[in-house]
Amino acid sequence: MLISREIEAWIKAEPLVCAYTRRRLTLATLQVDHCQPLDRGGTNEFTNLCLAHRNANGAKGSMTEEEFRSPLTIIGAWDDGRGRLFVSGLRASPTVFTKRR
Repeated sequence: MLISREIEAWIKAEPLVCAYTRRRLTLATLQVDHCQPLDRGGTNEFTNLCLAHRNANGAKGSMTEEEFRSPLTIIGAWDDGRGRLFVSGLRASPTVFTKRR
C-alpha cells in the first residue's frame, strides 16, 4: 500500500503505540485505522485516523471506536486472566453469536 508523504510524516510524529490496546507498535504491526469506519460515515481526515496494532484493527472490523472500546474496557478490568481466557474461548467458538432458527 502506498501512503502519502503527509501520512508518513504523521506516523513518524506519533508515538508508536496502539490507540486501543496501548501495545507498542513496530513497522510490521502498525496499521492506520479509521476511528469511524468509512462504510459507517467516517472520513479520511486526520481527526478520524489513529495508529492501531494490526490484530486490534482486524478485531475491530467495521465497529466504531466507541463500540470496540466498550468490551475492551470491561474485559481489561478482569485482572485475573479471565479476559484472555474469555477472548480465546470466543475465537475457538466462532458460532457462539450466530442466530439460531
